[in-house]
Amino acid sequence: MKDSPNIRIKVPSFISSRQNAWFFQRLGEPVEFRADQLIAMPGMYPQYCYFLKTGRVIAGIVSSANRQRLMLSFEDGSLLLEQYQLTGKPCDLYYRAVSPCTAQMISYHDLTQAMKADFSVTLDVLNAISDLGAMSLAQRMFETSADATMKICSQFLDFALAFGEEEDGEIVITEKLTQDKIGALSGLHRVTVSKELKTLRELGLVRMVDGYYRISSLAALMDYCDEHSRRTESES
Repeated sequence: MKDSPNIRIKVPSFISSRQNAWFFQRLGEPVEFRADQLIAMPGMYPQYCYFLKTGRVIAGIVSSANRQRLMLSFEDGSLLLEQYQLTGKPCDLYYRAVSPCTAQMISYHDLTQAMKADFSVTLDVLNAISDLGAMSLAQRMFETSADATMKICSQFLDFALAFGEEEDGEIVITEKLTQDKIGALSGLHRVTVSKELKTLRELGLVRMVDGYYRISSLAALMDYCDEHSRRTESES
């Protein structure tokens, strides 16, 4: 796939403690979260951070209109809540398991001792925290500069790279996406999401089969986004 500065073709919200995943899998105590279980909430001071071994956790905010706004998504091999635990600051997001999860529950003492004993562990923790900052900045810049079409295209490209499987010449997104979920991820109203999805379907770029979206061609979707971006820039 070609690169485009207007489209996030990578998924920066999947934060992984890369080099020492094997180490974090043994640090602390095993714990499980059921689907839809709340792990942390704004104002809470976490006593533990977690290394996610299986499952998915999302973090977000709830607006004054009681609408959920997703900010982060954590997959297997992710470290979460460490930034609050290490700095002693309260959470500013809701953290919730969206599927059954297994994780390692790591205390402040265990984490700091591991960081003291092995500098590579320290670097991995710093990488996880810096990923959060970089992702938040990239997301904010994208939200302020992109229009609805670009945001929807970005979401489909993100999910295609994270959950896409090739089948019969198309890319099947194996994660079920609803209009509400797409709206929460992109910060768009449901009516706007519906309008943009209708356009993509009419152009033959995406279709839904048995509850799963299928992208006819990533290259065609990228070309559509690039053309839209050029047209928008020329009109501004």
